[in-house]
Amino acid sequence: MMWLNWMIFGAYLALSDAEPCETPLGQISECVPINQCLEVVYRISNGLDQQSLEFLRQSRCRSSFQNPRICCGPFPDDVYNREYSNSIQPSYTEYFDEDSVLPERNQCGFEPLSDGDRIISGSRTEIGEFPWLALLWYRKHLNGALDHKCGGMLINHRHVLTAAHCVTGRELAKYGKLVSVTLGEHDVRNTTDCIDGVCSAPPQTVEVLNVYPHPGYIDERFIRQNDIGLIRLERRVEYTDYIQPICLDKSGLWEIGDEIFVAGWGSTLEAGRSPEKLKVSLPIANQLECSQRYRSSFRINLSDSQICIGGKFLKDACHGDSGSPAMRQKDGRWEAVGLVSFGYGCGRENWPGIYSVVSSHRDWIEETLKLASRDAPQYATGNFASRRFSPTFAHSEY
Repeated sequence: MMWLNWMIFGAYLALSDAEPCETPLGQISECVPINQCLEVVYRISNGLDQQSLEFLRQSRCRSSFQNPRICCGPFPDDVYNREYSNSIQPSYTEYFDEDSVLPERNQCGFEPLSDGDRIISGSRTEIGEFPWLALLWYRKHLNGALDHKCGGMLINHRHVLTAAHCVTGRELAKYGKLVSVTLGEHDVRNTTDCIDGVCSAPPQTVEVLNVYPHPGYIDERFIRQNDIGLIRLERRVEYTDYIQPICLDKSGLWEIGDEIFVAGWGSTLEAGRSPEKLKVSLPIANQLECSQRYRSSFRINLSDSQICIGGKFLKDACHGDSGSPAMRQKDGRWEAVGLVSFGYGCGRENWPGIYSVVSSHRDWIEETLKLASRDAPQYATGNFASRRFSPTFAHSEY
């Protein structure tokens, strides 16, 4: 199983009882509860027409009124669109200078809907909390279904920062292709999310144009040096109360025990994969003790560009939240100090997770933003239309 981290806030992921089935399109898939089929959840979030509803009825399997299940797979028009996308004509891609740089400090890390009295100790997030969080969607090789396997953070109108192993690598090559990114999401089951009378605007889903993994990334489960990558979106996203960029830490300074927050769409014991954005508070761990533990157990040496966070029982980032930011508040702004990379199990006492340090890679991020803007074609043709990468930047087809 690929080491992609999903948030857990109290337990380990329960085993699935899914059974094999055949979709109305004749593809072999799994019979799962309807809220666990990401293809359907994704479609519902973007609206279901009558044809899609009828296809959903035809997809039912081993179902009951209390526990509806479907044979999870792509919708007919998804199959058509994937085939058609290879032949569409080029479309113009607009260029903006500000997309090639990080925003100024007064233009990032701001939650427009926060009144300053937000409770930040619970696992549930509020509408509009952490508006830079990104949900990465993949097209599975097995059955063509959509699934979200990683997180990320919006850093300007056009770019999302994530882990390198979320955009390249051997395990990802076996799993599927990164196709799109959703921003402004809260609960993937709903088109519009409402909590206590506060309702969000619909999320924005944008196709991926290019990916830029760090050239020094080491694709090994218990090494993952330079595990950081940049995604250039097919078009700019509009900033709203629910979509904002996060600031990136410059200092690389913190103390043991400092409070850090990680958020994402993760797994819980009660509901399996959570469709709702969750959060957890974790402490900065003792780097020396953490490094010694990983060295003695796995014979790996952590670098200065990796930081240990967590190590508290049943509080962790785990399978699927890779690339999500490790965040803190500083001078009234939220900034990312790291991003989820790997760990040993999930929520194990005295086993912190390993995060890529943002400040150690800030120069690379800034240079890659410039490169991505220079590299971007004036005309784009769907997913990953441009493959013109600088020779100094590694890229792997998957």
